[in-house]
Amino acid sequence: MAGADSIDLSGQKLLGLREGDLTAVDTETELTTWGSDAAPGALNLETPVRTIVVTVATDGAATGSAGFIARLRGTGSEQFDMPAGAIGGTLATTSIARGFVLAYKVTIELKGRVRLFGEMVGADTGTARLTIALYG
Repeated sequence: MAGADSIDLSGQKLLGLREGDLTAVDTETELTTWGSDAAPGALNLETPVRTIVVTVATDGAATGSAGFIARLRGTGSEQFDMPAGAIGGTLATTSIARGFVLAYKVTIELKGRVRLFGEMVGADTGTARLTIALYG
């Protein structure tokens, strides 16, 4: 990392990105879209992943505490899970709507078809939008 407020992606290229809504607690949700491309197909990676950037934005539509997990799975690869943030509050809509950006420096080999997932754990506090971007 170059600093607390920046993500250093020098010399890396975007290998894949997926995003989607998490709408139920303790339910793994596959992230299947990429912005306006609603059906981008499977990620097929042959390059090591060096940086993973995860973003989460929540609407805080209900009270309680929730955590978020970003998950990667590749054919022939181990599952890779990362914490992606947490929220909590006692007033819905006004006090717990939050956004998070996390970056992980990694060296993992994901070969072949790679699937990206998100999961909300704890209390169902509404809808969260989770994005995972892979750089290498």
